[in-house]
Amino acid sequence: MRWKGTVLTLMLIVPACAQWVAGPNELRFELEGVERKSVVHLPASDVGDQAVPLVVFFHGSNETGKQYWKISGWKELAESEGFVAVFPNALVYTMPAKEGSGKKTESKWNNGKNYHVEGVMLDDVAFFEEVLRQVKEQLNIDENRIYLVGFSNGGGMAFRIASEIGSQIAALGLVSGAATLAEDTPGRLTELPPISLILGNKDENAMGRDEDGGPLPLDPAEAALHGAVAPLLAGFRRGLGLSETHTVTTTDRFTRWHYGESENSEEAPEFFFTLVKGMEHECPRKAAEKHWEFFQRHTR
Repeated sequence: MRWKGTVLTLMLIVPACAQWVAGPNELRFELEGVERKSVVHLPASDVGDQAVPLVVFFHGSNETGKQYWKISGWKELAESEGFVAVFPNALVYTMPAKEGSGKKTESKWNNGKNYHVEGVMLDDVAFFEEVLRQVKEQLNIDENRIYLVGFSNGGGMAFRIASEIGSQIAALGLVSGAATLAEDTPGRLTELPPISLILGNKDENAMGRDEDGGPLPLDPAEAALHGAVAPLLAGFRRGLGLSETHTVTTTDRFTRWHYGESENSEEAPEFFFTLVKGMEHECPRKAAEKHWEFFQRHTR
């Protein structure tokens, strides 16, 4: 890969002011008076002057980008497939504890939901835009193949970015996240790109949204009437402008819905929803492989 310039700080790999190198590098800058950090992983393979895809991964609550650089499987895919992977860090806020008494501090993305934090949540869409600007300034990124991935709270962040500036995004991969944000959409969000959502049928966040509180049904007929699955599907269809026409694939491990027909004459992006048997509120490495397969279907 050919570099375009120099950067300020790196992850204990080479001295400051040196070029980014293969492997993890730290991108650090100040925004709104606060220092923001991201891990930028460059593949070791030399692709010459060829523009490469970019994948940006948003971690969940009380986690960091560095954690998911280690465990998500995306750095390994970046090496084998020859793309750049970025893992930004959310900021830490103080907020009420879930139990209803006391307070807690944890990292949260400002994805549009009200987390009742002390003070004001900063603009993470602007943070993403600055990360994107600096990465494109340094590296030869294919602007038609920029992809977002998000887990849990980070899935909501990826969804918000795609809702607001999705014309820059080729596709969106979500794991256990953004369902409630999608359900709240009043209508077609014209910026949204194609979306793949992977959810576990034993995800406690989703199970708690249905009155019986049990595992989500893998049977398509049951799922169509379920208090958590039905509004999720309706919300994403509405946001993407898709009709109810769909196909379903069922196996002993998962059920997958595919929507690809517009509700009117306009072209609409496709939506895949995969419900995985036995998966809890987690981000398995296999999800990275499935989302990368989905991303390869789409350019901007």
